Amino acid sequence: YSPKIKEKNIEVKPDDFVLVQTERGLEVAKIFKVCSKISKMFEAKGEVSYIPFIRVLNKDDFKNLDQIKREEEEAYKKCKELIEKFKLCMNLSFVSYTFDKKKLSFYYTAKDRVDFRGLLKELTQIFKKVRISNFLFMI
Repeated sequence: YSPKIKEKNIEVKPDDFVLVQTERGLEVAKIFKVCSKISKMFEAKGEVSYIPFIRVLNKDDFKNLDQIKREEEEAYKKCKELIEKFKLCMNLSFVSYTFDKKKLSFYYTAKDRVDFRGLLKELTQIFKKVRISNFLFMI
């Protein structure tokens, strides 16, 4: 938690939602406060990283975020149907759009490797305007 975003000179406080640029694209992050002991521990280990800040979310952004959540739920349902259709031994954990809706990621768990090429092919036909990032395996 940083009380001021240096490059923009904008005040943020815990529980604010902000738009940030990540490797995946534009994403929403929640500001939280870390106690000074933990903060000093991370700083001493050199594990502090800064994510490029865009802006604090506004009312329109929250409406957009609600729409994104609905679309993630639909993508989850569609993917679950296709997993059953292809009889794949995998458990879909969750689906995540970037805030700009340019990327859609599917997270799953499985005991063994899964050949999901057919699934991916169908998903790319359904979500034509979105780049589907690789299925991400979670342990």
